[in-house]
Amino acid sequence: GLEWMPEGTLADGAFKRVTTSLLDDGWVGLQMKSTLGAKRQASGMYRFSGTQGYNGLLVCCVALDKALLWAIPGDDVKVQCLTISMGGKWDQFRCCWSKLSDVLRYAWE
Repeated sequence: GLEWMPEGTLADGAFKRVTTSLLDDGWVGLQMKSTLGAKRQASGMYRFSGTQGYNGLLVCCVALDKALLWAIPGDDVKVQCLTISMGGKWDQFRCCWSKLSDVLRYAWE
């Protein structure tokens, strides 16, 4: 399941993923980032601010203009401002909204 956290916590929410480890309860923090649209309409480049410092969490970046979604392990994000280009380095983390529950369930497997 997905639980939303109160304001002021590091994670916006937490979700339960599939795990077989006895030492891991399966809960992972979720940080949501959004942008209204591409930096320049023709460029297909989306900028997300405040993306650094979420190690151990899953950072979900949403482009509201086209309802695009990227689910990125926070450990991989080392910059304060993340720019995602269509077909670029971070685009490998793009996922369909219809598959989001599977992405969350099997995160870090």
